[in-house]
Order: sequence, then structure tokens, then C-alpha cells
Amino acid sequence: MHRFLVGIDGGFLAQGAAISLFIFPVLLVVAIILLRTASRTEIR
Repeated sequence: MHRFLVGIDGGFLAQGAAISLFIFPVLLVVAIILLRTASRTEIR
């Protein structure tokens, strides 16, 4: 039973890592776009 729970936790950790690795570059691109638009509005 304990091995089963550890397997589930490992699966969740792997899934979370995969999701974070996929979301991180997306958030990075969004942050760059927001910073560029913010700097453009400040210049005007």
C-alpha cells in the first residue's frame, strides 16, 4: 500500500514538473510582451 502511494506521489511530481516546464516559457513570453507594451506606453 505504501509503495502504491509513493508511486502516485511520484506521478504527481512528474506531472507537475512537466506542466511547470511547459508553462514557464509561456509565462516568460507573456511577461516580455507586457514589459514591451508597458515601456511603449511610458515613452508616449
